[in-house]
Amino acid sequence: MAESYHLLSTCAAPPTGGARVAFARSVRTAVDGFVEHEAYVAAAQRSSVCATGLATWAPLDVNPVVELLRCAPERAAVVSRFNAFNDAAPLGVVSRLDGSRLERSSGDERSAAIMALAFGWLTRNRAPDEPRRLLTLQDNLGGSADAVRDVLTRLYDTPWASVDDVVEALGAAVVRCSARSRPSR
Repeated sequence: MAESYHLLSTCAAPPTGGARVAFARSVRTAVDGFVEHEAYVAAAQRSSVCATGLATWAPLDVNPVVELLRCAPERAAVVSRFNAFNDAAPLGVVSRLDGSRLERSSGDERSAAIMALAFGWLTRNRAPDEPRRLLTLQDNLGGSADAVRDVLTRLYDTPWASVDDVVEALGAAVVRCSARSRPSR
């Protein structure tokens, strides 16, 4: 099933509601940042491109993909991370950035304008010096699991890596450390 990234739906049809809705949406999209592609296309066709909705909701977004793009140190890293995500995700429209040009496999002008709006917001609102919000969230929730912190740190440092690759690399590091710390017989 083809999917679209939730931030695009925010541009097409901004959610309504107060703080409780905002918090619930932030948690939901952090866990699953996709919407059905057909639902997004239908919303895009009914809407005008909405920068106001994006400006309201995007700063509340703690989805890992948004985080990896926002904490990129420079625009080139945003482009690299964006392309890696688009190569790996089961998206209804494959998008790729080549320099400053957005190439799309399909889609109408309105959908292209929504994609450009979302990408523009992410590029302009980079916060490379901002603490890594997923790690901060883990700390604020009382998380002390070193393994979770290691996975999150590795994903921030190597955003092109799959979760399986990160877990495998961390597992190999744990085995090496464990072997070195065992007393000799």
